Amino acid sequence: MEDKRRYKLYKHGKLWCCTAVTIASLTIGMAALHADAYADNNQITTSLVTDSSTSRPAPAQAVATTTENEVPVDQATFNNPSANNGWLDHYQVTTDENGQNIFRASGWHACGQSNGERYRYAILYDNTAKGEISRQRVAPVDRPDVQATYPNTANSRFSGFNVSFVLPSNINGHSISLVARYSNDAINGEGQRTDFWFAPVIIDNTNRANLDQIASDQSAVLHLRGWHASNQASGKKYHYIIIYDQTSNQEIARQLVTPIQRPDVAQTFPTIGNAAGSGFDVTFKLTPQYSQGAVTVVSRWTNDPVGNGTDTTDFWFTPVRKINRGWLGPYKLSTGRLTVSGWHANDAAIYQPYHFLILFDNTAKMQVASALVPTNPSLDVAKAYPDTCSAGNARFNYDFARIRLTPGHDYSLVSRYSVIDQGNGDDGVAANHTGFWFPIKTLNQQAFSIDSYQIDAQNKLTVSGWFANDNAIGKKYAYVIVLQDGQEIGRQRVTMTPREDVASVYPIIYNSEMSGFNAAIQLPTTVNGNLNFVLRFSNQADGEGNYADIYTQPIQNGFLRNRVIFTKDNRAFYYNDRGQAVKNFVANGILYRTDTNGNILNTITKNTDTQIGRINFTGNLSGIK
Repeated sequence: MEDKRRYKLYKHGKLWCCTAVTIASLTIGMAALHADAYADNNQITTSLVTDSSTSRPAPAQAVATTTENEVPVDQATFNNPSANNGWLDHYQVTTDENGQNIFRASGWHACGQSNGERYRYAILYDNTAKGEISRQRVAPVDRPDVQATYPNTANSRFSGFNVSFVLPSNINGHSISLVARYSNDAINGEGQRTDFWFAPVIIDNTNRANLDQIASDQSAVLHLRGWHASNQASGKKYHYIIIYDQTSNQEIARQLVTPIQRPDVAQTFPTIGNAAGSGFDVTFKLTPQYSQGAVTVVSRWTNDPVGNGTDTTDFWFTPVRKINRGWLGPYKLSTGRLTVSGWHANDAAIYQPYHFLILFDNTAKMQVASALVPTNPSLDVAKAYPDTCSAGNARFNYDFARIRLTPGHDYSLVSRYSVIDQGNGDDGVAANHTGFWFPIKTLNQQAFSIDSYQIDAQNKLTVSGWFANDNAIGKKYAYVIVLQDGQEIGRQRVTMTPREDVASVYPIIYNSEMSGFNAAIQLPTTVNGNLNFVLRFSNQADGEGNYADIYTQPIQNGFLRNRVIFTKDNRAFYYNDRGQAVKNFVANGILYRTDTNGNILNTITKNTDTQIGRINFTGNLSGIK
């Protein structure tokens, strides 16, 4: 039968267009049969898949033409027939509900020959295999932005396109090109035609994945988060995470992944089909088996619903590196109780979630105390050791409040990660716990200072200062004893007072925070020899029994008296080297002048603070001026 056509004039926007309306005939039927045959042989896709991505143009706006891929005759544009321009706004490989890879693209193609070549096609070409993959008719998409840029190109208003192609399974690693075409052949897209070849696109052939987080908590739950994207997984819609012990070559556990959208991965790898849905976030209940071998995490894509099958795409993450690192910060005994702080980083902690601190007596070869101590965030450690996953939560701080230490013994602090939360974390299986031993100084430190002293006219010695001694453990009675030429001539039991300044300098000496003292000791009327102090801690109230002593340096009697100031009836005196009372003196940096009767006349300020050995006194005391 012959073609019968009627021509209809219609208005599109501001444009008047003429289109042919064809009356159905046997010829059209034969043409349709020919098109179907071409589709079978050449995989022509005639349906349009609209991409909903926000980064792409809006969905296609259908153009009123006689066929879905026909553009109208543009008689209003002052046309440049040689114009041929195009732009690929966006492309991405995605997957359908069956895991099949789909190449999606959007953009525009404006051609000056479009009034004569009114049928639009898109062709996907394999540059590597040098052959066409597929072609499809393209429904024009309204692009007023392109018309504004190319006002002298016919039909630039309808130059947009959105297309999608099913990719063959053997396309990975190939270079492909999208070809936009205008043709005068409505059926096959051949005949007279104008093509625009967009830049080649390489289909990613790499198996890519990343384990963003691997951590555990005090509930013995292992948390894994990351992504796995690969075109090798095309057609495999089931995603599993498997825990595998490489030592025993046995699987420990597996879990089917509920896909998590990862737009960051899709943006980075736009030619990997399953990149957008490649995320996973799963948890496993830890058992001792996790810590006993070389455990690794496997991400698997498969077409088997239970996660097996012979056709799988696996990614084996690097096994946990059990590098043992630790640091013990300044520990304190200054309050009379042991306070420790530091960090212990070891990826064994991922599978051994319970953290213990243990105080061990190396001298007695026995444990003194243990405690379950959770670790805290430590971003500084993670920055210094990025290769250790657990470094970000490795810090500890603990106060061993109720322990009894033995003076003279050597100790160690043990930081231990374990699979159990009972006892000290040792269940008898070495593989189930990981420790780091920190040395602590032997408990035999001591220090003191005599800050000031003086003797008045009645031979009363006033002395102040501080003393701290590791051997004071178990000895709560403090004494200051005065010796003359090695013989005791006086003592006083003292109440220790706070000295935070001493604690800051000597934090590791037992009870240094309570080390201050003030004593007033009555001396015999006759004191002629050299004097020194004994600073004592005792376990008996009278200062005897079991005690720990610190001896100061000897003090010459004359030297001592030469710096003793006393007053009587507003008259001031000091003792000279012979023990005689002398008028005029310097005390506490002040020069006191007296008359012949010893009455104070005036004062002149001098320098202060003179130190001799470990005995300090206030004032530059220098005798008569």
